[in-house]
Amino acid sequence: MLLGVALSTGTNPTLDQQWPLVAAMRAEVVRVPVSADFGIPPQICADLARLRVGTVILQVDNTTARRGMAQAAQEDLFDRGWLAAATAAGLHILCEMGNEPSNPDYGLRANDPAAQCADILTAAPLVRGRALVAASLPTTLDYAQHMAGVLTGVDALALHLYGGQHLGDSAGGEQAAVLAWALSNSTLPLYLTEIGIADGSVPIATRAATMLSDLARLDQGRVKLACVFTISEDEAWHRPNADYWLDMPACQVFGARTYQSSSATSVVSSDTNPASFESAPAPTVQTVNGVQVRVTGTTPPPTHPLVPQAPADPFAPIAAFLDTATSRYLIQTGHSLSFGFKAYWEQFGGLAIFGLPISEEFQENGMTVQYFERAVFEYHTGAWPERYNVELRLLGTAEAKRMGYVK
Repeated sequence: MLLGVALSTGTNPTLDQQWPLVAAMRAEVVRVPVSADFGIPPQICADLARLRVGTVILQVDNTTARRGMAQAAQEDLFDRGWLAAATAAGLHILCEMGNEPSNPDYGLRANDPAAQCADILTAAPLVRGRALVAASLPTTLDYAQHMAGVLTGVDALALHLYGGQHLGDSAGGEQAAVLAWALSNSTLPLYLTEIGIADGSVPIATRAATMLSDLARLDQGRVKLACVFTISEDEAWHRPNADYWLDMPACQVFGARTYQSSSATSVVSSDTNPASFESAPAPTVQTVNGVQVRVTGTTPPPTHPLVPQAPADPFAPIAAFLDTATSRYLIQTGHSLSFGFKAYWEQFGGLAIFGLPISEEFQENGMTVQYFERAVFEYHTGAWPERYNVELRLLGTAEAKRMGYVK
């Protein structure tokens, strides 16, 4: 599961004040509201790349000026330049359409889920192909049950999971029930684009450790990422029972995290209450900033759940996906790099030497190969371990023979 932070403002604190906390957190993903009302400029994408953030969630809102989602997507993603800036920075992009649509304070369609679905389905084609598209789910179950119509038009579902003492407890209202509904009624990936624990009697760093423990017990096969809300000094978030802002000790706790493997016991399934975290096995812990942090001794498996299988035509572009340490998507050509080929490409020349990938990995003459603009990688088991068992095809020799220069 990728972990990051959901920004809420560009002014209080300033973005320059927020970046040290993002770095301390080792954020892999950052969620950004792209409406001009939030004061965050598209230029931050370059900052995110420098902070080694791999994925940006661009949250498109249809509440500003009560505009429709397609208009919001056009104005913010294209006219304001968010898609262009994120692409230029080399970030993987997820567009979240909406924000708690059942909430009358946020949702233009607070009483009309059918219209909300239609709004999202109108906007999604503008973005798909350039980014993944996620539909924001409501915070109430009755509204969620009327959103099945959106499932075939998006790549993922986004939802929020708050609580008082634990993520998804009764203080979070029906959010845990909405998560269970999404697990039962869809096979789409789920993104927790806002999470938080609001118990102001507990230090924020302690709540950070609790959130890590709770996240580790979620269904790792379905829940792909979580963004903690928020780095902010806005007084509105300092009132009792709404203490969601992060400080440096909390970010350092998140930065010390480890992950359970996907084979670990999951208590969140289609027929299990997501708030029932108590039944999970006890973790090994270490102390960071005076609080205990889960340490499992395992790491995520060396695959990424969103990496699609190679298509029948390996030269056909594939759908975009979120990157990990073992796989990444190159939006310029619509192809991916994984495992040894990715490691070799990054260590021994990258774009300047090999160019971009123009195919996926595939079998050719009994060998795993991948084509690039300036090279062909071949995988030879045990041939050259220090170079990830990758060898380059002798293209110069082949071309000279083809031209008749040599025999």
